[in-house]
Amino acid sequence: WDRITGTLIGCLWQRINSWTGGTVDGVTDNSRYGAYFMVPLATMTDNEHTVTVYAVDINGVKGLETSRTFRISLEEPKGAVELPTIDTSVREIVTISGWASDKNGISNIQVSLDNGNSYNDAVLEFVEGSDADWVYTFDSRVINGGSQVVFLKITDNYGIQGLYSSLI
Repeated sequence: WDRITGTLIGCLWQRINSWTGGTVDGVTDNSRYGAYFMVPLATMTDNEHTVTVYAVDINGVKGLETSRTFRISLEEPKGAVELPTIDTSVREIVTISGWASDKNGISNIQVSLDNGNSYNDAVLEFVEGSDADWVYTFDSRVINGGSQVVFLKITDNYGIQGLYSSLI
């Protein structure tokens, strides 16, 4: 992965006795040890992709195909607290609810009420494709009164995390 150009770069390394060099996408490769290819990230989408490569010799004979699968996550998962709103007073047993979304699907949502020192799993109530609704219930008597910061740690199916905060 080339972070500067945003390009997936692949390398094929094998000693080639008769390689005379070649041109791939306008780039000349005179190496005797292989060739390379580049796939601009702008042409890719989220989720899983497979690259299949093969060689063709000077007589037109195609070699065996080799495939590699890779995953792309173009952005972190998104989410928010919807209820209770900041202007609602709540006490005792409180249920916080919200949503999360990511093109790679939602794996897990965790909630912190102690400034991110610890996290507890929220319950995913509805998951469809890339969207999820969640709830988290707690006893407000175990925390100080007043407005509270809620931290959300949302993890997609590829392990990418997004961190968000909200006031209740």
